[in-house]
Amino acid sequence: MPCDDLMMTEKQYAISEVSELTGVNTVTLRAWQRRYGLLNPKRTPKGHRVYNDDDVNQIKTILTWLDKGVSIGKVKPLLSQPVVELADNETLEGFDSVVANIEAFNKAKLEKQLIQLLKEYPLTLLHKQLLTPLDTHFEQQALPLTSVNYAFWLATLNEVLIGTTHQIKAKSNQQVLVLGLDEKPNYAVALQGLKHKQQGKRVIVLEQFSLDRHGISAVDAMVKQAGVSQVVLVADTALKAKSVSDLQHWLPEFEQVGRYELVGAIAEIHPMLLSSSSEQVASESQ
Repeated sequence: MPCDDLMMTEKQYAISEVSELTGVNTVTLRAWQRRYGLLNPKRTPKGHRVYNDDDVNQIKTILTWLDKGVSIGKVKPLLSQPVVELADNETLEGFDSVVANIEAFNKAKLEKQLIQLLKEYPLTLLHKQLLTPLDTHFEQQALPLTSVNYAFWLATLNEVLIGTTHQIKAKSNQQVLVLGLDEKPNYAVALQGLKHKQQGKRVIVLEQFSLDRHGISAVDAMVKQAGVSQVVLVADTALKAKSVSDLQHWLPEFEQVGRYELVGAIAEIHPMLLSSSSEQVASESQ
């Protein structure tokens, strides 16, 4: 059967559709193809990538190996083998190298490393195998420079996340508002901004946003003015009683025109803010 006829009979997916199906952003999918030869999608006459179900299954197999701690550069020879029963690895293979660059305050190397990791790995896996273990690593250290090392790491991470977000062009008119409600900086805010920008959405990110100072009316006005259809609330600390009360009244109203997510400990601290539609999202976020 000619290739063109075969492409007409099999189910086809654009790269954006594959990204939605697998949770792997389009930049990473291209890197897996170009740099590592892990994927080989067909092309349309205009040169656009076309994926099929075999490609989708291949991506899921790649993710399985990555989740077990195999680095992306070592995955290709494993794809022809059955996925063996290995314990999921808790840290990325490059974890020690990242720690070394943090402790040496080597910003240039750390930035380069982070930019490369963001291209090669899905955000969910980076959060699980790099960001969370780094939080734990520095929490357990009691050295004189530990707090300074961690501050340096957070500042560099935030800069890279924001810079990467700005480089991505939005491909839809869907507007997302990410509100960081903690008084202290929280990299999860920038991480959420990048996550939604990778999905092609337009993103407004406000960190250390005080509901107590600005009021829910300001949020409502901003949402309407900017045409926001999705709100992401990020917090790991308890909100003041009035802020919780205001959100309890406003979020159901907003759900009439949009949807919202709770990211971080806020969902456990204030479960009354969860709705039937937001509960699953809250548990899967980050």
